[in-house]
Amino acid sequence: MNLITMVPATARFIAQMRGMRRHIVENNVTEFAVFQNWCDENNERWAEALDSGCAIAIEKFIADWNGRADAGRWKHAAQADDNVWDNELK
Repeated sequence: MNLITMVPATARFIAQMRGMRRHIVENNVTEFAVFQNWCDENNERWAEALDSGCAIAIEKFIADWNGRADAGRWKHAAQADDNVWDNELK
């Protein structure tokens, strides 16, 4: 049993969790509620897994994944010599 989600960690459950995470990454899911509604309409097994206790883990994954993605975008957007304050003073 997974002590965090209190859901039995069966091979099927683990495969579902991996499938959800893969779907989130491949489809740029940024909000848990949007993902949960998508599951309700399109993937009954995932919807049942979310309702059975893994919602917190998936919600945290979405938040963490999007935090990393945003950090990566900002890292590449700014250059070391880009300093707005210096440019205004010149």
